[in-house]
Amino acid sequence: MKHLKKLPNSVREVPGLEWTVLKKLPLTALLGTLFPLVMSLANRIFPREGTATQIAKHINSVDIIAIATVVTVWTAVLTVAIG
Repeated sequence: MKHLKKLPNSVREVPGLEWTVLKKLPLTALLGTLFPLVMSLANRIFPREGTATQIAKHINSVDIIAIATVVTVWTAVLTVAIG
C-alpha cells in the first residue's frame, strides 16, 4: 500500500471551481433534456398549417433536431464531468 500513503509536506487545498461545476451538471443535464422534449411536444400539440405531408415532415424534422440536441447536451455534460 505504498502508493496510497500521503506525501510528506503535502498541503490540503480547499475545494475549487471543479466542485461548483460538478454540482451544476445534474441541473444542466435535466434542463438540456427537458427543453428539447417540451419543444417537440409543443410541436405536436400545436402543429403548423399545411398539408398532412408537410406537417408530418415538419414534426419529423423537429423530432430529429430535439434528439440531436439531447445527445449533444448529454455528451457535453459527460465530457465536463470526466474533465
